[in-house]
Amino acid sequence: MNLIHGTPSDFSTSSKFEFSWDYCISYCYQMSTCLAAYYQVEFPEICEIFEIGKLAKIQKLNAVVPTGEITRLEAQKLCAEDFQGVLSGFDSDFEHTSAIKSAVLLVPKNTPYKYYGYYMDGERKTNCRYLNQTGPDCNWNKNPAKMNLIYGTPSEYKTSSKFEFSWDYCISYCYQMSTCLAAYYQGDFPEICEIFEIGNLAKIRKLNAYSGKIMAVKTTSPSECSASSNDSLMAGTVSTASTWQNYSIQVSQDFWTIDSSPFFECPENFRLWNRAKGYWCMRVHFKIGISQMDSATYCKESYGGMLSGFDSYAEKLWVVGITKSLVNPSFQFDGYWINGIRKDSCRYRNQTGPDCDGIAAFNITDPLMYNTTSYVWGSDYQPDGYENGIWIHDCLVFRVQPQSGAGVDDLP
Repeated sequence: MNLIHGTPSDFSTSSKFEFSWDYCISYCYQMSTCLAAYYQVEFPEICEIFEIGKLAKIQKLNAVVPTGEITRLEAQKLCAEDFQGVLSGFDSDFEHTSAIKSAVLLVPKNTPYKYYGYYMDGERKTNCRYLNQTGPDCNWNKNPAKMNLIYGTPSEYKTSSKFEFSWDYCISYCYQMSTCLAAYYQGDFPEICEIFEIGNLAKIRKLNAYSGKIMAVKTTSPSECSASSNDSLMAGTVSTASTWQNYSIQVSQDFWTIDSSPFFECPENFRLWNRAKGYWCMRVHFKIGISQMDSATYCKESYGGMLSGFDSYAEKLWVVGITKSLVNPSFQFDGYWINGIRKDSCRYRNQTGPDCDGIAAFNITDPLMYNTTSYVWGSDYQPDGYENGIWIHDCLVFRVQPQSGAGVDDLP
């Protein structure tokens, strides 16, 4: 089989199959009437077979393999000048998989290099250049997961997905797919990779090495494998900005038994927070000139929700990060309504004591609030909404400046 970069230019008929490129070549080689196989780097992979007498001409094309090293700046210039575009990132597992499947075809068979690299969107922030520059704005979330290989077969499961992937790529695919729990390989030809997502696989039967059936199971703890897998417990967690699910694996002599938690998912554009009392979805809405009561009504009618409070400093910092660049330069602050309405029993200045001190003077109805320590009053003598010994400002608002938060204020 002679490999060239080209495309069919004069032909009558062909047959198309969802084969990997390696299997496509092998299929043509073993098919007595096959003249040529054609591959276009699509997803799913398409193998087009031309039999003898059906293909008259092939147009030769240039390879897209770079002839030498290229800098990031040159890559950006190439995108801009040739395609009026920019370097892309990966917005989904599908995009990542498609890029890999295209890129591997461009790697020379007998390359002396271990890896080939492709520039993608992403450039280090200047304020995250040193190791001591840490915090939420500079965190690098390395994948803590590992793939545990065992001889075994799925014993109890709901659904799965099958692909024509090599075993090495099958493991890599599961490792990088956030919702994948396990990959299964049976040594078939063509190679079949079976993917099980969390919640769809309940039990794995252990087999001996002679079975030729292998499973790769993803876990995040313990960090080190135990000397013996019998009677041990392993676990894993899958979380994104808006989803969360975990699972535990009980290992016995004959089975790996998987217990998965419910899947938590927030609506679009919401952030999921793991609070002490449970999982909570938050979103910042931008509406000018709206009262706290109208804001609460909007939350209820649009999402079946309510105004949120701050259960942690991280939640407050997240809101600041979203809103600080939007502060109107004509004003000192922008304000965002939060959960909290003054109690009737704390309306007069002479109503004091623990039940009316500070934030305790307000009813917080956010049901998953564990503490109110993140309700910090503004430094400009807040709360200040009283006249003639009576508190006349009953609603809480969180203020934001162009560089930071500016504390909680009480407003009408």
